[in-house]
Amino acid sequence: MAKNLLLFSLISIFFMLFIDIWTILFSFLVYILGFCLILLFSSNNSKYELRIYQTLYSFGSLYIYSCALYMSNNNFQYLLAWDIENYFLPNVKYFLEFNNFFEAQKENWKNFNLLSRYQSGYFAYLIPFAYLSNFIGSNLYLSMQFSTLLIACFSGVLVNKLILLNGISRNEAYKFTLIIFLCSVVFFYSTQLLRDIQVMFFYLLAIYFTFKSDFSFKNLLKIIAIILISCTLRVETGLFLAITIPIYLYLTVQKGKKRDLALLSSILVFLIFVFVIGVKFNEIMQLLQNNSEYYLESDKGTGVIGLLQSIPVLGSVLAIIYNAIQPFPFWLKLSNAFDINRPEMYNIMVFPLAIASFFNFIVLVFISYFIINNKVRDKVLIEIKKPLILNIYAGLLYLYIQATVIDQRRLMAYYIIFYILFFIILRTLSLKDRKNILLISCILYFSLQFIAFIIKAV
Repeated sequence: MAKNLLLFSLISIFFMLFIDIWTILFSFLVYILGFCLILLFSSNNSKYELRIYQTLYSFGSLYIYSCALYMSNNNFQYLLAWDIENYFLPNVKYFLEFNNFFEAQKENWKNFNLLSRYQSGYFAYLIPFAYLSNFIGSNLYLSMQFSTLLIACFSGVLVNKLILLNGISRNEAYKFTLIIFLCSVVFFYSTQLLRDIQVMFFYLLAIYFTFKSDFSFKNLLKIIAIILISCTLRVETGLFLAITIPIYLYLTVQKGKKRDLALLSSILVFLIFVFVIGVKFNEIMQLLQNNSEYYLESDKGTGVIGLLQSIPVLGSVLAIIYNAIQPFPFWLKLSNAFDINRPEMYNIMVFPLAIASFFNFIVLVFISYFIINNKVRDKVLIEIKKPLILNIYAGLLYLYIQATVIDQRRLMAYYIIFYILFFIILRTLSLKDRKNILLISCILYFSLQFIAFIIKAV
């Protein structure tokens, strides 16, 4: 823990040469807040959880400060995501115009409607950090990034718990968690003023509760509460999260000690669900219809996704794979040549997406090997816990529904479920097989990149 604290301190001290001291102070306060919360709610695995938190926070801080320098040197008003400058940050500034934190929250929750697309829950989370930033005098843009990083680090601790629940040792779980959060698309979004990390956290939290083998009303109510909170962040994805309720009830009916109570609760939840759907049917259908362009039909053109969608079923499967290895080629978004009108979004600081593309490709190759090799499949299936299997099915459904949406940030929670599957596969393979598959993955990936380069050049 001391080494990780030293790493964060050195990063902060170095960037004091370029970043104002009040923003550095803000980052320390958020760091201490997260550290204390981990200690407060930690399990017997607190040593590893604190190490994960500290490591992720240190690397996230390094990325935030590096992006800030790049943004400043290029006189950009924002970096990497258009939504930040044009929607989320202006709304945060609006809430700072009120006399105090409580008035801002009152305004935020005024006319609240669970099925509206307004993100009351997200802004409720941001407002306290915004007022703290305003009080200290730190840079608001960077301060809001640290508020996202805090949840990303908590998500790392949660993923570590999920990995442990799948029979993986503490040392391996620690290593696998860091790989997921530093090499996948999660790292890119872990520092941005966007709600996707918060959505991912609540998805992972609900999935975590499906691993509870014994039924309890307390856990069921927790899952329901998580779903409702998720709806205040992004209502469409919050509604899909309701799938964790039947998963939890099914598993507790199968193995739990209170099967009769779980069965009775299943019937009760089903009746309530039917009643709510009946009452809110028109609103729900209107919601889905209004947002199908963003969540179901994003690519209607003649691009790769549009072409794949002309193929029934298989096209959607191929679209899922194509989305996972974006950007393709990996250098596509590393310069403003991708879109000369938005240099803020397409530049060298997008490099984490290039790393994530390579990582996802490796994961896909290993999972493909698992699917086609009977011996490996049989060995892996023995190791996989039933809750993980059901959540993999839920993940496949979620990815299939959004197969036309070229936006990985909405898929991160279920990507992590597949990463866990990947690591289980990895552990069952011999060292020789791992090296051979990894070599094949590298050859295939860079061959595809070379082909893409030739096509672009021609």
